[in-house]
Amino acid sequence: YDIIDDELTILASTVNIVNRNVEVYVNGEKIRKKEVVFPQKDKHGLGYIYAYDHSIEVKIPLNFHEKLEIGFKSKNKRLHIDFSRPCNFSKKVGYAHSRHYLSVLKDDFIEITHSKGMNWIKEEVKSIFNMFKKHETGFIKAVPFRIAYMIGYPFLKNKRIWFYMDRPDDSDDNGLHLFKYANKLNDGITKYYILEHDNKEFKNIKKIGKVIGYKSLKHRYLGMFVENIITSHPDSGIIYPFWGGYPFFAGLLKSNIVFLQHGILKDDISSWLNRFTMNLSIFLVSSPQEYESIFRYPYNYENNVVQILGLPRYDNLKNEDNMREVIIMPSWRRFLEHKSHEFIRES
Repeated sequence: YDIIDDELTILASTVNIVNRNVEVYVNGEKIRKKEVVFPQKDKHGLGYIYAYDHSIEVKIPLNFHEKLEIGFKSKNKRLHIDFSRPCNFSKKVGYAHSRHYLSVLKDDFIEITHSKGMNWIKEEVKSIFNMFKKHETGFIKAVPFRIAYMIGYPFLKNKRIWFYMDRPDDSDDNGLHLFKYANKLNDGITKYYILEHDNKEFKNIKKIGKVIGYKSLKHRYLGMFVENIITSHPDSGIIYPFWGGYPFFAGLLKSNIVFLQHGILKDDISSWLNRFTMNLSIFLVSSPQEYESIFRYPYNYENNVVQILGLPRYDNLKNEDNMREVIIMPSWRRFLEHKSHEFIRES
């Protein structure tokens, strides 16, 4: 559920034993949809597929002066709506706020209105009240941050904050190399590198630019305002410091995920990096063959998301004309675990 400028994009799915035709309605009128295939979301058991994914995508133009009601039907019956992570919407919160629009969940439809003044605060207060009322596990961690978000919003809403990351316990991958380059640019963007505070490289990276301790209070707080998370490891459990309680933080998060990679893809790993699971804003690749493979397999990203830019850390390699050496850097794959030396040699 993404609102960018004045356009809403919804990627939705049902998983059913029988084929289910899902229709999307805006203010009672059925609109055009696009079928999207995610075979990795099919359900398997005893060697058979027992339920199939049925995914659709719609793009809906928005207007400040028009209220929209969006609902879903199958065989003329209303479908209930739920949200998977990391969608920036959840039933725990019940609304999503962007710069110009307020989306509110109303049982089995979503109402979108112009977010004028601070009318979203009414929804926020209602949401916090409901959290206390239901008292579900995890809400108590989110409430102080949501209140702090409202207090800081007038001061931080226009501040451009970007996070650069590799693994929380390691650095020296593409995130750090791009961070070094980006810190030389005077572009009005506040940049932070995210790393565990007790990492031995923490102090050294502080000489390059601003560093925040992973899962620190500052990391969690600024994480609600960050515009771009630029990372060589896009797993949600790594890049979101409040991942365990994500549904209680939804509605405020607006981060784009820029995936720098840390290698070059050869095989189909769309079960991990597909759009439904990751929803990457930029998917960096390094060669035409790699680019083509992303569209050969069911990742389902649009053309402008996948970009042939190369790996940032390669910019630090130097060409030594007087060297005649070939470097071989073996890698491992999960299917080689617990296999014999002979099997690995022949792989």
